[in-house]
Amino acid sequence: MAKAKYYVPDERPWFKHYPDGVPHHIDYLNKPLYHLIDEAAEKSPDSTAMVFYGREMKYKELKELSDRFAHYLQKLGVQKGDRVAILLPNCPQFVIAFWGILKAGACVTSMNPGYTERELSEILSSSGAEVILTLKALYPRLKNIQKQTKVKKVITTTIADYFPLPLKIAFNIKNFFKQTKNSETENVFQLIQVLSDSSNDYHESLIETEKDLAVLQYTGGTTGKPKGVMLTHWNLMVNTAQLKYWFPLEQGKEVLVCIVPFFHIGGITSSLTWGCCGAAKLVILPRFHTKPTLKAITKYKATAFIGVPAIYIALDSAIRKNKEKYSIDSLKLVGGGMTAFPHDLFDIYKERYGKRLIEGYGLTENAGVTFHNVNIAEKEYRPGSVGFPFPDTDVKIVDRATGMILGPDEAGEICLRGPHITIGYWQRPEENEKALKNEWLYTGDIGKMDKDGYFYVLGRKDNVIGVKGFQVYPREIENVLDKTDLVAEAAVVGIPDDYTGQKIIAYIVPEPGQFPTEKELLEICRKNLVEYKVPSKIKIKKELPRSPVRKILKYVLREEAIKEEKT
Repeated sequence: MAKAKYYVPDERPWFKHYPDGVPHHIDYLNKPLYHLIDEAAEKSPDSTAMVFYGREMKYKELKELSDRFAHYLQKLGVQKGDRVAILLPNCPQFVIAFWGILKAGACVTSMNPGYTERELSEILSSSGAEVILTLKALYPRLKNIQKQTKVKKVITTTIADYFPLPLKIAFNIKNFFKQTKNSETENVFQLIQVLSDSSNDYHESLIETEKDLAVLQYTGGTTGKPKGVMLTHWNLMVNTAQLKYWFPLEQGKEVLVCIVPFFHIGGITSSLTWGCCGAAKLVILPRFHTKPTLKAITKYKATAFIGVPAIYIALDSAIRKNKEKYSIDSLKLVGGGMTAFPHDLFDIYKERYGKRLIEGYGLTENAGVTFHNVNIAEKEYRPGSVGFPFPDTDVKIVDRATGMILGPDEAGEICLRGPHITIGYWQRPEENEKALKNEWLYTGDIGKMDKDGYFYVLGRKDNVIGVKGFQVYPREIENVLDKTDLVAEAAVVGIPDDYTGQKIIAYIVPEPGQFPTEKELLEICRKNLVEYKVPSKIKIKKELPRSPVRKILKYVLREEAIKEEKT
């Protein structure tokens, strides 16, 4: 057993709120992350690991397929420490590849399948990935930018590869004339075929858990350039164990409906790794749609569900419109934490469904989740609070100007320390200097702790916008607009929205002699940004408000946008 790097002293005020059975300190298992899937397969080989459109896969089959994928990657020449990219929605292929990449000794770099060519090129170039698994339908987009990257080998799959047979036949008939043939001479291979041709006899690398990367997860930056967050096997094993103690799972009996994207760190920890701890059944949906999600919760009697406010609003509306058709009675855990929850949502779920909707907080940099409210009805719930730090997590709130540690109810920057904190940003020493100081992660989030040890997140230091659980960095959108010949200057702000968390509003000043329309500018954004980063509105102005030193006053723009939204 390996000890945590940081021990949190017992005087921390949040300890008194811990549920029974949650220790202040955990002795973490010092093994590679893929130990979780192998252990689940050993303890519960015949438990269902995944359900995808009705087709089930047992844990012993998932383990064998991940072993085969590891063997195939090693045959391709993938070595310890190499980055292997995944460009897929939620599907069994993602799960197989995730565990297989780790077993090959490599590092997972997953990406949103909605990314534009520009976004894909940036991340693939930065990571240096030479192998990628993607949908056949996405291959043309990848091929357009492949020469700008180091990608040499492409493995493709179709969303129907793990459909039940009747659905698979129907899908293939419907898409017969759309399908393109891939030639192995072009270094493009078929996942189903390579798994069939491979053995499960892969070579297990010697993993140094605290040094070797399991995941290189890209997140945005204030410069608009993506940053690769380096998460070790140790980081993710620790965060998974913290979740396991905070939200215990009954072995082989839990059912998780998975709509948080696996390409998001929240999907990795709240589904793939935490789920393995209890050999849970993962009911996988490629993306959120209200009725299919409710149908899955009802049919499979789901016991846990994680989502963002927009999803809970949609679920409530659909249940009320379709009385007695759907039920969420089976859910024992209902929560989320990727964006702030409207206060009235807690009352709705308590009064209408008898559910304690619990909110938490986490970052890619802390391997997923690091604060959460407790899932115990008798415990006090304070609206707006993200709850308490997990075991072995130390927290301080500091004054941004002086660096002094602040007291209860004083707002400052949230700083975290613990064994689940990233070892740094990939090839970004300047970012490491800003964010990682003396073992502390300076999160860039503004928050406070009240006198009783409840924590609250108040906002973002760098005006990061939270949309549907994703972090959107204004600078990236501004860069896209600024690069056109139509725009002289752009400023992007976020305003509150009950459905998406925040709404993106862009302001631009046209280049002299240019007269762009909102429609024209939105189209430029759609071509260069994934859907959730595209502004809801683009407002055209003659000039932007400025301070005496000519800095754009974004708070003035934000107030203006909120006022206009209300009128």
